[in-house]
Amino acid sequence: NQHKPRSADFEVPSGLRLDAYVASYPWQHSFHEPIPVRLELIGELGPLAEALFPQVPLDRTGPRLTVTVPATDLDGLLKYVLSLGAECRVLDPPSAVTRWKDLAGKVLAAHEAPPKLAAGTT
Repeated sequence: NQHKPRSADFEVPSGLRLDAYVASYPWQHSFHEPIPVRLELIGELGPLAEALFPQVPLDRTGPRLTVTVPATDLDGLLKYVLSLGAECRVLDPPSAVTRWKDLAGKVLAAHEAPPKLAAGTT
């Protein structure tokens, strides 16, 4: 800085929150406006909900546990949900449920394909 030798080149604005600019989870990459996606966690995932979806409010209604995730990257969230297995389901909105089922179908189809034989084998 030519006006203030031996000082920082810029000043950090007061109240700056880096988490507003840096994604910590796949569903936080800023690709579009946040979409509230409601998920249900059952079985062994229920007790892990806070760790799997930190800073997301939990709703425990009887044995059912749901979380509503504000996703700015829907596919990022849905791929994460698929990685959790059958004990995590997408409940709402309908467009997210449809996309989740489409992605699950692609994964299933990829794993159901017959293995390719190496050249020269019968």
